[in-house]
Amino acid sequence: EITPVTGVQTCALPILGLKQSDRVATLAWNNYRHLEAYFGVSGAGLVCHTINPRLFPEQLVYILNHAQDRVLLIDKTFLPLIAAIRDKLEHLEHVVLLSGEDAEAAEKVPGIKFYDDLVDSGNADFQWPEFDENTASSLCYTSGTTGNPKGATLTHHNILNNGYFVAESQLLTEKDRLVIPVPLYHCFGMVMGNMVCITHGSTMIYPGEGFEPKSVLQAVHQEKATALYGVPTMFIAELAEPEDRKSVV
Repeated sequence: EITPVTGVQTCALPILGLKQSDRVATLAWNNYRHLEAYFGVSGAGLVCHTINPRLFPEQLVYILNHAQDRVLLIDKTFLPLIAAIRDKLEHLEHVVLLSGEDAEAAEKVPGIKFYDDLVDSGNADFQWPEFDENTASSLCYTSGTTGNPKGATLTHHNILNNGYFVAESQLLTEKDRLVIPVPLYHCFGMVMGNMVCITHGSTMIYPGEGFEPKSVLQAVHQEKATALYGVPTMFIAELAEPEDRKSVV
């Protein structure tokens, strides 16, 4: 589904009682609500903590507790996972489903809130705060390391500079259309899907939940993409689609 994003809504965040530098976690695929949330959270002076959903449940519990996340934004895919670990999350006050109202979600996770409702009930006159560029913007944790995952904080300065550097090195402009299957919880996806397109006006195209080589290549064709980004394992899988090989050669 291709959905244009017309604006980022940050006006709902005060409803949740958050203050500057509080952590808001996301457990979600690449979609427009996730993208809105990323900019809404960091733009409001909070820290957006994108989480890798492929970690073991006990690692997710450790990460959410260690980061002291107060809010968790999730896609419906992860309802069973959150229902199973909710009681172990020591600092979590709100779970928000990145959708409209959903009876199944309300039954599985009591007290869950719905993103669309929050946005609709927010303050349309919300004032963007001003803060130093070295204020924390994003938080990511490692995976595949010894011991517990390790957290790394990025500032607004870090993220913006990364975006400018990558975009300039790729000679990207507002005429480019980028297909971005790399997840937003990955540092590469975070930079490509956020700052590169935002700073240079390029169109970002998310091909769907998770990673399906065929849907990625279909997005390249249908949306007349000028660039496809990924990591080696993604390109290997895409090259295995014989009828669409020309997209990645």
